[in-house]
Amino acid sequence: MDPWRATEEFGRAIGLAGLTLDSGEASFEIESGASLGLLLRDRDILVHVRQPVPHADASLSLRALQSVEARDRHGFVLQVGSRGSGSDFCLVGTVRLLESQLSAESLMKAAEQLLSWAESLSQPV
Repeated sequence: MDPWRATEEFGRAIGLAGLTLDSGEASFEIESGASLGLLLRDRDILVHVRQPVPHADASLSLRALQSVEARDRHGFVLQVGSRGSGSDFCLVGTVRLLESQLSAESLMKAAEQLLSWAESLSQPV
């Protein structure tokens, strides 16, 4: 599906009727404090989540990597990373959806997976 159409349908499905990729990207904040973004690359879309973890412990990186390995990703390849430090530390997870995979449903599944992954790691052990 066309990436612009898939994004617009996804936006309507989540109650953001004005969501577009006109500038090549779109992002919004979730109630939990995480942010979800869509980034157009060629005709594929990178779906990414940024989850603040202001009190990260030393084992977080290991847990993040282990969770990626164990997670059912519905065929998505999850890439993980981090940004910032101290109270500005955030986990970042990204999934690339190829144009041939794009639909409002695939964007929803990718977003749900990423948000679930990030939320599970933001909880203290």
